[in-house]
Amino acid sequence: MKFKDILDSDRRLAILRLLTDVNGQANDSVIHKALDALGHANQPRNQIRKDLQFLENNGLANIEWLEDVMIVSITERGDDAAHGRVDVVGVSRPRIGR
Repeated sequence: MKFKDILDSDRRLAILRLLTDVNGQANDSVIHKALDALGHANQPRNQIRKDLQFLENNGLANIEWLEDVMIVSITERGDDAAHGRVDVVGVSRPRIGR
């Protein structure tokens, strides 16, 4: 597995965990700022939006648009992935204890 793939899958898990921590919904701007604080700094907003689209395409999140802002909601499958109850290719599995 390439290092970029590891970073991508870890970032997607971080997004799902963020969503579980904020009652399941946030906009892409807030997610982008939170990822910076979690060590995924210097990612362009476009990359975060690609990750959010990946999550939606895999049934892990739903996206609604409010003008030019993405509103992202976690799905039940996304919550399961965030807690390690289901494996999804392209999303890291959480470590034991979290």
